[in-house]
Amino acid sequence: MLIGRQHERRLLDDLMLQKKNVLILGEEGVGKSAMVEDVMASSVGKNILYSKRSTTLKETLVNLVESVHGGKRLQKENILSLKKTCYQLLDESPDYTVLDHVTWVEPKFYGFLTYLKERKIPFIIVTR
Repeated sequence: MLIGRQHERRLLDDLMLQKKNVLILGEEGVGKSAMVEDVMASSVGKNILYSKRSTTLKETLVNLVESVHGGKRLQKENILSLKKTCYQLLDESPDYTVLDHVTWVEPKFYGFLTYLKERKIPFIIVTR
């Protein structure tokens, strides 16, 4: 349970129920990730692909796949193999894709975000 963030949490729940794309932006340490983790632990947080750390496209793909398939060690997989696996998961129409700790959006990463938008898969981006 979040303390002192009930208003923001209700707002996030409402946006998610409407399948809106969400950008959570704020300084380090203000509770952005805690709010996302609270959503993940709730009933609203079911059927979500989640990348706890999204600093590169490869890291994001690894984390999204691991969020579904558990602790598989995928860091050694090549990016094309990771994309194929991740796109198969996206074909199953998750309710949301959550990308936490996004720092820099390189062109390949932008292409991935465009793919999500074109497929109408709502996403949450958490960054500072």
